[in-house]
Amino acid sequence: MNNSPQNLLSSLRKNELDILFRNGKRESFAKNAIIINEGDLSDSAYIIHSGKVKIILSDSHGKELVLSELTAGDYFGEMALIDQSKRSASVMAMVDTELTVISRQSFRECLRTNPGIVDQIMFGLVTNLRKSNQKISSLVFMSAYDRLANMLLALAKDKDGSLVIDKHPTQQHIAGVVGVSREMISRIFKSLVDDGHIKVMGKRIMINRTGPFCR
Repeated sequence: MNNSPQNLLSSLRKNELDILFRNGKRESFAKNAIIINEGDLSDSAYIIHSGKVKIILSDSHGKELVLSELTAGDYFGEMALIDQSKRSASVMAMVDTELTVISRQSFRECLRTNPGIVDQIMFGLVTNLRKSNQKISSLVFMSAYDRLANMLLALAKDKDGSLVIDKHPTQQHIAGVVGVSREMISRIFKSLVDDGHIKVMGKRIMINRTGPFCR
């Protein structure tokens, strides 16, 4: 599990977890299942036990913008429970995923009686706001090329002196994260390969350390 402020399972004491899960129920979602639809009425928050989800916005033409990706220990859906508004984004399972679903009543009881949970929710909301600001800034001020470069560098691992992405996402998924069309991503990838900045071998990408990504 990660240690970000958004990771509830690693930050709460046992008694706080017991209270949080008292009225919760486990649910499983298959890969690509929609967990929440944007605009839905709100009655639950979710904690991820295993798997991975993405928070997305979609337009009327089906174009998708990925706001964030969450993994085990992270939570989502709490914002609408606080202000009782409709869901502001959709959530899709990226792989088979198991969640605990917590009702509004249980959730609000936890917030009222457990300061530790309140602190974690507040930190999580601030963290999400900062990430949203960074996302907006990159969409406004950075080119698609730069946004793709930053994404690839964030995914890459240092292996024997090489920067490697062992299993890169699909171009459609990358397009959603970067905020451009899949066709644009395809053109940028081709340019990066032709210029020798990256090498694509099936699902693996190797990044040239002497290229513009690493300067």
